[in-house]
Amino acid sequence: MLKNRNMMLIACVFMVGGAGRDGGVNQIYFAPHLANDFGYSKLTIGILITAISAGSILGPLVFGWLSDKFSRVRMLQASLALSCAGTLWVAHLGPGEIMLFISLLLYSAFTSSRGTQTQAIVADAAANEDRDAAFSLYFLLGFLSQPFWVLVTGFLMDNAGFATALTLLSGTYIVGIFVLSFMKDERRPRVVEEIVE
Repeated sequence: MLKNRNMMLIACVFMVGGAGRDGGVNQIYFAPHLANDFGYSKLTIGILITAISAGSILGPLVFGWLSDKFSRVRMLQASLALSCAGTLWVAHLGPGEIMLFISLLLYSAFTSSRGTQTQAIVADAAANEDRDAAFSLYFLLGFLSQPFWVLVTGFLMDNAGFATALTLLSGTYIVGIFVLSFMKDERRPRVVEEIVE
């Protein structure tokens, strides 16, 4: 697996997208930001965090469907570009419940869509006999990076504020797009096995 170029590249993409670490940044830092910087009540914060949860359901469904229809690599690059733009937008967005709800919904949809797409690319890159090992390596490398990004985000928030922290982390999506430019789209044809009774 370590010799599989696409496998290692997609694992790198999973590692570098710090601003959308499926729950790491979202679950830890958004609620304090909404409470401390905007002074929202617990009920309002709960509603806004619900937008993040809803987006994390919708994003993978939509982008997963699109990646089945079009180039997986190009769709992943598009979702990373939208993740960058969405992160920058949310980083500098002021108070306003309706706009925040819509923005957080879209932000979460973009940033959480990477998982389903990268997993599809892993499945395409690995032969059937190597698929379990490929996914094990993919998740190991990807999730090893989550504590790092949580610590980096916390340090940046303490020293520079929420907007600066997310602005700097949004650049990680550009790194992901760059890494993907070295990848070949290797979608494997689906093999339908006939069941003989």
